Amino acid sequence: EMCEQRIAGWIPGRDYFMLAPDTAGLSFGGVSGSNIQGFQLQVHYHNHNRDMFKTDSSGFRLFYTTKPRPMRLGQFHGVKVEWDVLNAIPPGRDRFFVTEGCRLVGMDAPATLVSVVYHAHMIATEMYTTLYRENGEKIAIHGDAHWNFNDQYSKDLQPLNVTVFNGDFVQSSCVFDSTSKDSRTTFGIGSENEMCFAVYWVMPQQPKMRCISPGYWEGDLEASDDAHAIREEHPPGQGLAYAQNYKNARCDDKKIQDMLLDSAELANVKKECEEAIFSMEANRKCGLAILDLYACTVEGRPGSDHLSVDSKSRAMKLLQRLLTYFDVGSDALREGTLHEG
Repeated sequence: EMCEQRIAGWIPGRDYFMLAPDTAGLSFGGVSGSNIQGFQLQVHYHNHNRDMFKTDSSGFRLFYTTKPRPMRLGQFHGVKVEWDVLNAIPPGRDRFFVTEGCRLVGMDAPATLVSVVYHAHMIATEMYTTLYRENGEKIAIHGDAHWNFNDQYSKDLQPLNVTVFNGDFVQSSCVFDSTSKDSRTTFGIGSENEMCFAVYWVMPQQPKMRCISPGYWEGDLEASDDAHAIREEHPPGQGLAYAQNYKNARCDDKKIQDMLLDSAELANVKKECEEAIFSMEANRKCGLAILDLYACTVEGRPGSDHLSVDSKSRAMKLLQRLLTYFDVGSDALREGTLHEG
């Protein structure tokens, strides 16, 4: 379950709080059904020149009422790429996309889309949301071909009057222009890094609602490509398929010996790892090979207790080789001190 929910935040061009109708709000505290029990405030500073003795008097006031509004607001993430050491945006791409699709589940009743907020950093230029129904209907919820870091607005979706149901599939996409870069741009919290967020508000709140995703993928769009058609025209490649195949898989001797230690597979992973500097797809496959072996050998994924000593030894050796190929983590991690993996 979600242990945190972002209810407000300033980014360039945006008001602190979400757009909400007069008939809905966020419940907190002792109200029955509320999942908000406290607040945490973060303030992020950018002091590139390391100037000293600067002061800050900014803040905000939170107004509340003891008379609840008729409906409560709910929230879900369509895409959330905030920190990913395995992936980066290559330089010299004019329409490089990062996209993620998720399927709505757990809803007790239909809900109406209220608003969406996209978030990224300096080289993001376009944002899109597309809704797919189980009956084949496709709805272009919102598209902005001129998105700008300095105007990160909250888009009011209420005029569309779109209701979402269990089984609906939400595709959220960020498009980046890295032609001004001569090196890759990593995902992270710094202003020089990138992010890709799409946060949706709905009403009434569905406490058990989740948007389930196998992961995000990436690629390049031509100038004439419709970003609302990424799912059909640029489907996920091997990297995401690799993630899906390995997710929650059981560990057993056959998997370690026949699959992960297959010479052709090892050669392919090694090749992709060596070329990963310009390929998020290869990064993902390399990273998941590492994580899968880590889970089998260290974390105790179901079935790992029954691995033979030989399988564990061979898997650990391959894990160390992959870490070395991909050059992730500290020297201690590559040498086998894996408890912080």
